[in-house]
Amino acid sequence: MGESVTLRGALEVLEKSSRYAVEVEDVEDSALYAYKDYLYVPSPVEDAFVARLEQLQPGEIVFLCGSSGDGKSAIMTRHKTAYAQKIRFHLDATHSFSPTESAVDALDKLFRYVKTSREPLAVGINIGMLANYAQEGAEEHLDVKESFRAFLQSEPANAGHHFISFLQFPKFHLSEEGGGSAFASELLERLTRTSAYNPFFQLLQASSQGNDQLLQTNFRLLGDPGVQRVVINSLLKARLFNDQFLTARALLDFFQHILTADGYLFDNLFSPSDNELAQRIMSYDPARLRHRELDDFVLRLGLGLSNADFEVYVKQLAELGICGLDRPASYIRLFFLLQHSELGNNYHRRFKSCFDDPALYQYARFWSLHEKVADPAVASALRSEFYKGVFIEALTRYVNRNARGLKKRHLLIGRRNTFDLAAHVEIHPDFDRAASEASQDIGYFNAFFKANGKEMPPVKVSASLLELMLRIIAGYRPSKHDKSVIVILEEMVDAIIEQALQAKSIFVYGTGRCVEFKQLEDGAIEVQGEV
Repeated sequence: MGESVTLRGALEVLEKSSRYAVEVEDVEDSALYAYKDYLYVPSPVEDAFVARLEQLQPGEIVFLCGSSGDGKSAIMTRHKTAYAQKIRFHLDATHSFSPTESAVDALDKLFRYVKTSREPLAVGINIGMLANYAQEGAEEHLDVKESFRAFLQSEPANAGHHFISFLQFPKFHLSEEGGGSAFASELLERLTRTSAYNPFFQLLQASSQGNDQLLQTNFRLLGDPGVQRVVINSLLKARLFNDQFLTARALLDFFQHILTADGYLFDNLFSPSDNELAQRIMSYDPARLRHRELDDFVLRLGLGLSNADFEVYVKQLAELGICGLDRPASYIRLFFLLQHSELGNNYHRRFKSCFDDPALYQYARFWSLHEKVADPAVASALRSEFYKGVFIEALTRYVNRNARGLKKRHLLIGRRNTFDLAAHVEIHPDFDRAASEASQDIGYFNAFFKANGKEMPPVKVSASLLELMLRIIAGYRPSKHDKSVIVILEEMVDAIIEQALQAKSIFVYGTGRCVEFKQLEDGAIEVQGEV
């Protein structure tokens, strides 16, 4: 590894612009390669790929599919030597063998060779390239093109064509207690492990008397399990609320950014970067939160009004290498980062409730419960907590936001002059459909329900839509800024209103009264009286 390597220098292997970011076959001799190799985390997608390699027959092809940067080349390079005698490997289908041919041309030649030689083939390929080849590939490989189209449409491929996709093995998981990422957690644990077998920790110890105190402090902070929990939750929030997918390359680059940028870890977590994960997480900067406790802290700090507990805490921070904080925002980010950690007199713990994230945790719980909705106890919990407590309540408040004092289960369907027109609508969950069509994508769960006894189209409830529902219940009125999720809400409302218009009764509100009108079997309208 060489004595000249520093901790900061070794961490450069994590950067996405590093030569180590893309797996190639000629870097093993580099002094820094051992650092990257140490961080390699086996995954379920790798296990599935190797299992398929073991079973691959002459003329068959296995496609390892995913997005750029998710680790396809790393997996294939890792196993190429062991299988090179019986399987041909093509690490990256976006590249060609010659500057005069395109990637599609290269695949045409590759498939032609396999069909002639009957040599099994393993190909690393991006989802986008699958679509391109299905459209532009040579007609002589119509069987391959058909398999690509079938895979993209979640249908069975032609015999002899096997697809192992990173999308089948999501890097995040959800549970009733919240969520996390086994992959990101293991990567963080490996990086910061206090072990003689961790080359990064060896460099940390070797540099403990050096000048890079900021990096050393950040590294030790990131090694705290509570800090890691906050970092993982921030990544999970970016995944759920911004539909941000996690690739190995982006994650390593993100860790390098929060460790080596110009500030402390808690500031770096919300500082500008060209890393896509950091860009998403910036929007969740806790320094923007408005809570009485936080506002009071900012005011007192600005006026120079302190207390004994805080003064002790500041001294304890200095002992750990955290000093010179001159902005309230930095303290708030520190309190956020340490919300699950122990440090000194734990002054930061008094702000823990300010960082509660009910939308994130409720979404994880509701998504998990929908997976087990066949259990009567789970269905009962969903009925009260989600469908009655959130879904129907938010829907009713949204539809009736401009109405005046409608009765329970009455939804506004129109307005004529000064009169509000409403219909009686009974909305109930449809657990039979929910049990048979649970979502496998953590990005949403399907809400199945009936309106006045009729099955309604399922609603894809994302974390953003759930958050909007919770805000509506709290009194928020949606605006143009909610356009991305308000469309889903409007479609749901339109479907319910359409069903409500089929009702035989209509209720007219005006002058403080509610009068029911009912359509009789002969089509006549009869006044039923005041309700």
